[in-house]
Amino acid sequence: HTGFFTISCLKSNLENHVVAIEPLSINFHRIITNLRLNNFNDKNATLFNYAASNENKKVKFNVNTEWSYLSKGGKISNSGVDIQAIKLDELNFNDNPRKIRAIKIDTEGEDLNVLYGAKNLIEKNRPKIIVETRKNNFNEIINFLSEIGYNKIYNSNNKFTQNSFLDVF
Repeated sequence: HTGFFTISCLKSNLENHVVAIEPLSINFHRIITNLRLNNFNDKNATLFNYAASNENKKVKFNVNTEWSYLSKGGKISNSGVDIQAIKLDELNFNDNPRKIRAIKIDTEGEDLNVLYGAKNLIEKNRPKIIVETRKNNFNEIINFLSEIGYNKIYNSNNKFTQNSFLDVF
């Protein structure tokens, strides 16, 4: 939520172009500031101040901390501020000849919906995917990825446990 992974991806390969989606306004602007402090601009990264989900829609976004410099983030919920959610398949990457090589998803429980909303993009590009999962959607995420052809799925310990990060190759 501060641009750490965005900046890491850009510094690891100066040819990379990163698309980052951050729904919380204060964190969105924090990412912009951190990109500028690291000498990156809109030629290196495209930022969207939206939530990601399985369809384009207005959602409630519940912020679980004070709105301050300490704001960590929040999640799509039944209450909170109104925010626009987008489906990743609806983003237009046709003008960019580069293949999408990686996707990182950390959406506090909306992860499976984000994957559903990116199915066409994933099938077309076959990117590496890192997903932070929850107990309640872990098996569904594994099943979804298996169904679309991913057959090497690892958690952070190379074991399948319920609270894990998935690295999909």
